[in-house]
Amino acid sequence: MQSREQLVAHFEQVLHEHIQCVNQRNRSLVEQTGLTVPQAKVIEALIGFPEGCSMNTLSHRIGQSCASLTGLVDRLVKVGLVSRVPDIHDRRVVLVSLTAEGRVCVNELERLRKSSFVNDLQDFTAEELLQFASLLQKFSQRIQQGITVESAGKQGTAV
Repeated sequence: MQSREQLVAHFEQVLHEHIQCVNQRNRSLVEQTGLTVPQAKVIEALIGFPEGCSMNTLSHRIGQSCASLTGLVDRLVKVGLVSRVPDIHDRRVVLVSLTAEGRVCVNELERLRKSSFVNDLQDFTAEELLQFASLLQKFSQRIQQGITVESAGKQGTAV
């Protein structure tokens, strides 16, 4: 019987390999749409903002600096996937929003991912899928609790 420490180390290795596979698959699917991964992140983030969102909000949402985001948005505007529109509430703010062509692109990416996902899970029984989902959810909740505790600790030590 393996020790808990050995089991955790094995799990960490398997999880690392899984994350690499998922990232590689995602890059492959994104490339099928003609986008880069950062460009896909931008247009997918905009789905939640039908009226558009500010560059600052978009920057926080996808974890990119405003400086690098400007170039990404410029290229997406050039190919017609997003547009820049003035904020009707604040003339100083420019909002970025998806165009109809951008929504088609996001829908295609979602279709590709779903098809790939269905294919990847075809050998799992219904019981295995339920168990797998339950265990992943439990693991994710524990990670989220740790993030919350870490964030609270950082806020308490801020100067």
